[in-house]
Amino acid sequence: MLVWLVLGLGAIGLMAFYLLRARAANALSAPAQSFAAPATPAQKHSGDPAFETEVITEVHAATFRLAFGVRRITYRIFDDHAQVIAKVVASLPQAMRDEKQLPRRPAMLPKLFRAMNGSDSTREELARLILQDPVLAGNVLKRANSAYYRQNNAPVESIDRAIVVLGFEGLRAPVAISVMQPVFKLPQGFFDKFAPMTWEQAQRSAAAAEQYARVSKAGDPFTANLLGLLGGLGRIVMFRLALDCYRQSGNLMPRAEVFVQLINDQARVLTRAIAATWDMSDNFLSAIDAQLECRTPLDMAPLAKALYYGELAGALALLEKHTNAARDASLSTLEQQGLDVDTRVALMQAARDVD
Repeated sequence: MLVWLVLGLGAIGLMAFYLLRARAANALSAPAQSFAAPATPAQKHSGDPAFETEVITEVHAATFRLAFGVRRITYRIFDDHAQVIAKVVASLPQAMRDEKQLPRRPAMLPKLFRAMNGSDSTREELARLILQDPVLAGNVLKRANSAYYRQNNAPVESIDRAIVVLGFEGLRAPVAISVMQPVFKLPQGFFDKFAPMTWEQAQRSAAAAEQYARVSKAGDPFTANLLGLLGGLGRIVMFRLALDCYRQSGNLMPRAEVFVQLINDQARVLTRAIAATWDMSDNFLSAIDAQLECRTPLDMAPLAKALYYGELAGALALLEKHTNAARDASLSTLEQQGLDVDTRVALMQAARDVD
């Protein structure tokens, strides 16, 4: 009898050991806790579109598979890779307090904006500034020759003429794109498609956000454009922080799942921190806050709506280009999120025209 009792107690102990071990593994594979207070989704009325749906979740997952060059993403993360996530999350509060850890506002951006906004500026002065950067000059000419701005069949071939066609308002977006592009560059070595895909998605999102502001006549189109670009920058910074942590972890090979989880959980928080260090307006910051709070898009302020719909249209256009996703499916997704037919067509066209 004593022998059976001892054997029974041993079996119970062994079961308890494996149960505790399984629970520990599950805890490591759970999403990393954000250092910020968790956002409470805003109250939404019955029938209002949710901030995130199953379709939208799959759209974003597909953009990650494309950017990281993987067929599937396994979201259960264990052992040393879970420790990488924990270390990156723990380092974020300090990184966000240290402006050296965040990208600086491109020096040329305020100089060009002053030239475009100043009453004493001349076309000649602005043309000289633009010609200092060949990429910027090319983007300005490309925009002046786009279907939206082109006034006749004669191509626009000079910067001076492009300034006349675009006006200072139309110049702001190509200026922002050109001076922001270098900030999106990453060193080669791991997931080399991530930076160019993220840059392309950011441009598409910016174009769609700008178009939403223009079509809805609510909010500054340029501000909406810059918001769309900054979302991509938050993902780039998160990628860099995670890659730095991997480099400090010896021979541990980076896994796409780790980057995806960190970007999903923390990239918007980083985007807001970058915007704050760049001294962006309260309206600009509030538009990002609306995304962090996961509000239904119908309850968002106009600039926040531009960002929400712009990012969704940008992701959809990226998948259309690189995975042959159906255009009808893109329009249907935007319809389900509350956009009328004219607006969704206009947004998708703007996002596609980035090509």
